Amino acid sequence: MEFVRKSMLIVLGQLLGTLVLTCGLEQIQLTWHWLQNSVLTWWIPLIPCVIACVLILWQLWAFYFQLVQLARIILLTVFSILCAFVVGETVVTFCYEDGIMVMAMVGSGFMGYYLYTLQVKHSFSGPGPWFLGMALICLTSLWLRMLFEQDPLEILIPLSIAGVVCTYVLLDLYYIMGNSSVDEVILANVCLFVDVLYPMRCLHNICELSDNLNLLDVLYPGEPSTRSYATQG
Repeated sequence: MEFVRKSMLIVLGQLLGTLVLTCGLEQIQLTWHWLQNSVLTWWIPLIPCVIACVLILWQLWAFYFQLVQLARIILLTVFSILCAFVVGETVVTFCYEDGIMVMAMVGSGFMGYYLYTLQVKHSFSGPGPWFLGMALICLTSLWLRMLFEQDPLEILIPLSIAGVVCTYVLLDLYYIMGNSSVDEVILANVCLFVDVLYPMRCLHNICELSDNLNLLDVLYPGEPSTRSYATQG
């Protein structure tokens, strides 16, 4: 639970920083109107920022165990800031309202995962965390629909995207939990981003999860005798 709790806190911090920076960039463009007409002012910095993000991510992933803890923290902080700028500027330019709604709902889903780690009765596995995360996403969507004055059909796309993102993070986290120690939360965070950039690695992780998945544990939780009785009934 401690590993998941720390991992979720890092991801929530990155998401909150991205959300704040996105809102700040939107306000800057609204305040200085000439920036809205000067496309190059915003797009020229994006190219070196994207390159820097990829290089820092590669450095953290490939040389993680050769770096001291302070260097890992500094590199992850710089990467998070650059990534927040890239995502924030892209959202402001193309889909501000939808992007804000997606980030808010994804944040609520991650908060559900974090809240699940605060209890000690159930382990962080199976469909339990997913159901809690999806429930908070749906509750958040009701508030966002009123805030942005959207009808139920319009918010379905942001809601679906948020559900897919949270499901991906949860499945990847399940895989990472079985291959990382409690102190490797920075490496776990890096792996989440690496799997986005390298989809084949993510697919491989999901396939390994499915190999170890016991549907009886999911559909009929409890003692083996109870599950066998349920299947016979």
